[in-house]
Amino acid sequence: MHLELLAVEDAVPRHGDRSIARLAALSDGGTDRAFHTALCAPCTMALLTTTIDRMWDRVWQARAEPTAAARREHRRIVAAVRAGDTQAAVAALRAHRAATFDR
Repeated sequence: MHLELLAVEDAVPRHGDRSIARLAALSDGGTDRAFHTALCAPCTMALLTTTIDRMWDRVWQARAEPTAAARREHRRIVAAVRAGDTQAAVAALRAHRAATFDR
Protein backbone atom coordinates (compact mmCIF):
# COMPACT_ATOMS: atom_id res chain seq x y z
CA MET A 1 0.00 0.00 0.00
CA HIS A 2 1.40 3.36 -0.98
CA LEU A 3 0.30 4.93 2.30
CA GLU A 4 2.57 2.59 4.19
CA LEU A 5 5.52 3.68 2.05
CA LEU A 6 4.90 7.28 3.14
CA ALA A 7 4.64 6.25 6.78
CA VAL A 8 7.88 4.26 6.60
CA GLU A 9 9.66 7.16 4.92
CA ASP A 10 8.73 9.30 7.93
CA ALA A 11 9.34 6.55 10.50
CA VAL A 12 12.80 5.21 9.57
CA PRO A 13 14.83 8.15 10.94
CA ARG A 14 12.83 7.96 14.17
CA HIS A 15 13.42 4.27 14.92
CA GLY A 16 15.73 3.67 17.88
CA ASP A 17 17.48 0.63 19.28
CA ARG A 18 14.39 -0.63 21.13
CA SER A 19 12.02 -0.30 18.20
CA ILE A 20 14.55 -1.91 15.85
CA ALA A 21 14.97 -4.82 18.29
CA ARG A 22 11.18 -5.20 18.32
CA LEU A 23 11.07 -5.18 14.51
CA ALA A 24 13.79 -7.83 14.38
CA ALA A 25 11.88 -10.02 16.83
CA LEU A 26 8.63 -9.57 14.92
CA SER A 27 10.33 -10.37 11.61
CA ASP A 28 11.14 -13.80 13.03
CA GLY A 29 8.04 -14.58 15.02
CA GLY A 30 5.22 -12.07 14.92
CA THR A 31 2.11 -11.60 12.86
CA ASP A 32 2.33 -9.67 9.63
CA ARG A 33 0.16 -6.92 11.07
CA ALA A 34 2.29 -6.59 14.22
CA PHE A 35 5.44 -6.23 12.09
CA HIS A 36 3.94 -3.60 9.82
CA THR A 37 2.39 -1.71 12.73
CA ALA A 38 5.75 -1.58 14.53
CA LEU A 39 7.47 -0.54 11.31
CA CYS A 40 5.17 2.49 10.99
CA ALA A 41 4.88 3.26 14.73
CA PRO A 42 7.41 6.14 14.85
CA CYS A 43 5.61 7.94 12.00
CA THR A 44 4.62 11.44 13.12
CA MET A 45 1.53 11.61 10.89
CA ALA A 46 -1.25 10.22 13.08
CA LEU A 47 -3.92 10.48 10.39
CA LEU A 48 -1.74 8.40 8.07
CA THR A 49 -1.10 5.63 10.60
CA THR A 50 -4.77 5.60 11.61
CA THR A 51 -5.75 5.18 7.97
CA ILE A 52 -3.26 2.34 7.57
CA ASP A 53 -4.67 0.63 10.69
CA ARG A 54 -8.17 0.89 9.24
CA MET A 55 -6.98 -0.62 5.97
CA TRP A 56 -5.54 -3.57 7.93
CA ASP A 57 -8.91 -3.99 9.62
CA ARG A 58 -10.78 -4.08 6.33
CA VAL A 59 -8.44 -5.46 3.70
CA TRP A 60 -5.68 -7.62 5.12
CA GLN A 61 -7.34 -9.63 7.86
CA ALA A 62 -6.65 -12.87 6.02
CA ARG A 63 -2.87 -12.23 5.99
CA ALA A 64 -2.21 -12.65 9.70
CA GLU A 65 0.69 -15.11 9.44
CA PRO A 66 3.57 -14.24 7.14
CA THR A 67 5.10 -16.88 4.89
CA ALA A 68 8.78 -17.82 5.05
CA ALA A 69 9.39 -15.57 2.05
CA ALA A 70 7.62 -12.67 3.77
CA ARG A 71 9.77 -13.17 6.88
CA ARG A 72 12.92 -12.93 4.72
CA GLU A 73 11.55 -9.74 3.18
CA HIS A 74 10.78 -8.38 6.66
CA ARG A 75 14.41 -9.03 7.65
CA ARG A 76 15.60 -7.02 4.64
CA ILE A 77 13.38 -4.15 5.74
CA VAL A 78 14.76 -4.38 9.30
CA ALA A 79 18.34 -4.31 8.00
CA ALA A 80 17.63 -1.11 6.08
CA VAL A 81 15.93 0.48 9.10
CA ARG A 82 18.86 -0.56 11.33
CA ALA A 83 21.24 1.11 8.86
CA GLY A 84 19.09 4.25 8.90
CA ASP A 85 18.70 3.96 5.14
CA THR A 86 15.23 5.32 4.41
CA GLN A 87 15.47 4.79 0.65
CA ALA A 88 16.54 1.15 1.07
CA ALA A 89 13.76 0.55 3.61
CA VAL A 90 11.14 2.01 1.27
CA ALA A 91 12.53 0.00 -1.66
CA ALA A 92 12.52 -3.21 0.41
CA LEU A 93 8.96 -2.53 1.54
CA ARG A 94 7.87 -1.80 -2.03
CA ALA A 95 9.38 -5.13 -3.17
CA HIS A 96 7.73 -6.90 -0.22
CA ARG A 97 4.32 -5.44 -1.06
CA ALA A 98 4.67 -6.46 -4.71
CA ALA A 99 5.70 -9.99 -3.77
CA THR A 100 2.88 -10.25 -1.22
CA PHE A 101 0.25 -9.44 -3.81
CA ASP A 102 1.81 -11.96 -6.21
CA ARG A 103 1.52 -14.81 -3.67
